[in-house]
Amino acid sequence: CDMMNTGYYELDRLPANCANAYIYDTQRDEYYTNIYSVDAKGTGAGGAFTTVLDIEKFWNNLLGGKLISKDMLNEMFTPQSEEDYGLGMWLKRVDSHKLYPYFQGSDPGVSFVSLHDLENSISISIVSNFGDNVWQLRNKLLAEVQA
Repeated sequence: CDMMNTGYYELDRLPANCANAYIYDTQRDEYYTNIYSVDAKGTGAGGAFTTVLDIEKFWNNLLGGKLISKDMLNEMFTPQSEEDYGLGMWLKRVDSHKLYPYFQGSDPGVSFVSLHDLENSISISIVSNFGDNVWQLRNKLLAEVQA
């Protein structure tokens, strides 16, 4: 996918221009890094570093048929459970006929969500390196897009 700024890095050896993640300590009224709150190096279960530009490349390659077939993509975006989960993607239900595929992740001090409106070819990707509520912001942006 040419996602050159995405990877699993050791927390004590982050590449240049890579942001640390921070946790807010309410008692001390200060931030500290999350290096003692997460694994030292990410795995398939979490800990990936990425950029919104790389996520855009992922969506373009996925939807452009470079990663899986169109038939498999349709299956991926079809609910497989009552919780609107497809194959490897969550599906945000907007109304009874419209679902947006999305993926997300969080650890102490970090949060991420990326959603794609298939009908309008609009992606919303939000990353935070201090644990913001990216889902609340996503919902506000979705309301604007739908208006």
